Amino acid sequence: MKRKTAKLLSLVLALCLCVALLPAAALGAGEMTGKTVVVYTGNLRGNVDALAQVAAVKSAYKAKGADVILADTGNFLQGTVYTTYDSGKSFIGLMDKAGYDVAAIGSHEFDFGAGTVGVKEHEVFYADGTLGQFLQSAANLKATSANVFTAESGVRAFNTNVTLTTASGLKIGLFGLTDVNTKNQVLESNLTGMSITDAAQAAAGQVTALKGCDVIIGLSNAGVSTVSGATMIDVKSDAGFTVGALVIDNSTKAVTKETVTLKNTDAVVKTAVDAFKAAVDKEYPASGVAKSTVTLKGAQSAVRGGETNLGDLWTDALLWFAKEGGISKYYGEDDIKAGNTGISVDADHIVALWNGGNLRDYLNTGDVTMKDLKRVLPYPNKVAVVYLTGAKLLEFLEATSQALPYSGKTDAACASFMQAAGISYTVATNLRYSAGDAYGKNWYKASAVNRVTINSVNGKTFDKNATYAVITSNANYNGMDASYVMKESKDADKSAITTASVYDVVWMYINQKLGGTIGSRYAVAQNRIKIDTATEKTYTDVPSGAWYSAAAYYAYKNGLMDGTSATAFSPDTNMTRAMFATMLYRLAGSPAVEITNKFTDVKTGDWYAKAVSWAVSKNITKGQTDTTFEPDKNMSRQEMAVFIYAYFGAPAVTGTSGFKDGSSIASWAANAVIYCTSKGYMAGMTGNLFNPMDTANRAMGATVITSMSKTA
Repeated sequence: MKRKTAKLLSLVLALCLCVALLPAAALGAGEMTGKTVVVYTGNLRGNVDALAQVAAVKSAYKAKGADVILADTGNFLQGTVYTTYDSGKSFIGLMDKAGYDVAAIGSHEFDFGAGTVGVKEHEVFYADGTLGQFLQSAANLKATSANVFTAESGVRAFNTNVTLTTASGLKIGLFGLTDVNTKNQVLESNLTGMSITDAAQAAAGQVTALKGCDVIIGLSNAGVSTVSGATMIDVKSDAGFTVGALVIDNSTKAVTKETVTLKNTDAVVKTAVDAFKAAVDKEYPASGVAKSTVTLKGAQSAVRGGETNLGDLWTDALLWFAKEGGISKYYGEDDIKAGNTGISVDADHIVALWNGGNLRDYLNTGDVTMKDLKRVLPYPNKVAVVYLTGAKLLEFLEATSQALPYSGKTDAACASFMQAAGISYTVATNLRYSAGDAYGKNWYKASAVNRVTINSVNGKTFDKNATYAVITSNANYNGMDASYVMKESKDADKSAITTASVYDVVWMYINQKLGGTIGSRYAVAQNRIKIDTATEKTYTDVPSGAWYSAAAYYAYKNGLMDGTSATAFSPDTNMTRAMFATMLYRLAGSPAVEITNKFTDVKTGDWYAKAVSWAVSKNITKGQTDTTFEPDKNMSRQEMAVFIYAYFGAPAVTGTSGFKDGSSIASWAANAVIYCTSKGYMAGMTGNLFNPMDTANRAMGATVITSMSKTA
């Protein structure tokens, strides 16, 4: 009797164990022989604790006699420290151990790119491997995406689909779909060599390709919920972690959906998970993990082409460090000995500027670690303080935004564009950048400030004559990219490179100022920088329909003539000899020229020096005397004609000018006036007069140079 009781008790305990392992919806469902169950998850996002629970669900269905497939709809990486730790390598290994058979490729699988952080030449470098390598090392887990292609060969970058045959002989075809918007959610370089096509079209193609299967299942994170001929599991990337099951009747092939509740854990998988977590937690204790509830955009086209929420966070951290974060503790010994121990201007004169080219990756929602910050900034930059006058600060922003608007062709030059805190500025990209001397590989110094307007500094009026402290990087301090102004114009006694690393400062800001969470404040960019992309150049002193208005715009747009300010053309201002020589030099393409002026009134550094040297070399002018050019002398109309005539090589002419005042035209200008008026470069005045001695003005100059450009 006792033996029977013991056996009965054992049987009851065994039954209880089986019941405990079953998903909630399957409890009491009875024997599942003749069924195939596809257990699926979506948006794991590094949820390592879920793996042992999902493995238990798979085991529970098996214990009831079902054939079981475990699948994921994508976005299993990036979200917790457990994927950041080694770019998802260990997490994929744990998915494989948990019994996953197939996983679709989601957007977040591309968050880690090549699985590297930093750059070798700066000795901040981590190499974890690539997503492809991680997946290849999995024993059973197969990755699928039907719409991700390699750009060069046009073949799919992952398994187009996966066909699994169950022990009962049922043939299940599965295919993954990747959100085409992935290209706007991850760093461009992470998708180098790949293209993502329309998901719905790819799904339709897979129904045809898998038509020999008993059941076709689409694993989608791409918003494709229905496709004729396939059962779709569509778990959108913003839906949060999801788990469920599809139950297939092997005989009828009918598919029903079940709800799954995670209650139990697989002991073997849990042991592996716990060991992994312990190792990670030791390296990243709680104090080493922050959170983000928003996605901070790190796409090159975004951070180099305009203000971003990532740029706002980064510059806010630098500004906070200067105002509240104890920057004075990080001044070097030499600065301290020299008496330079902290910011020497009032708080409302402190701004932070950071070049978009040094923001290299996204900060995604979920856990944020120092390793994430080093993905964003792969260089060990130090915080620097640079003192500039307002005028130099304005020139600095003009130079660093010179390549805007952003495009594929301007990408490299746009690396100098400045994200900002404590300052509001506008870049009018419809205005032409006045390029001076070449600087570095992609940039030119600013010969004038045409495009940038500083709207305010810390809510107060910008002052060109004031001194501002700019918090930035040691690289900008030393003149990186277009930062020549900082290199050449900083206050050497007060400007300093501190000992504080930039990513340490950003980490301090997140944890000390933001309480460890990057929240809604950074959901979107904060409208500090306006990129004005209006297509027409307008001058406030050029009336619409004025006889010279079109010429003024044409001359400006084609780099032949600048305005006298960002908004003024000054049409009635007299044309000087230096001005017109420069206009002709620009019309000729501003060729390289050695400055060998013989004129005592033309210095090497003068803005017109190259143009004058060029004009002399081309016999356009010999100067007013052997030793003087008189650059500021107003140019008469007949002198303008002589310059133009000489520009075209002084060809032979015949006849007379035909003007009533022809006799008052100087003999040395007569042929020039005939040539210029016959070619339409210049015209007579009212009453058939040429008025040779009248002073030419800027309106006339614009009209003449435009005519020459269009008809020459």
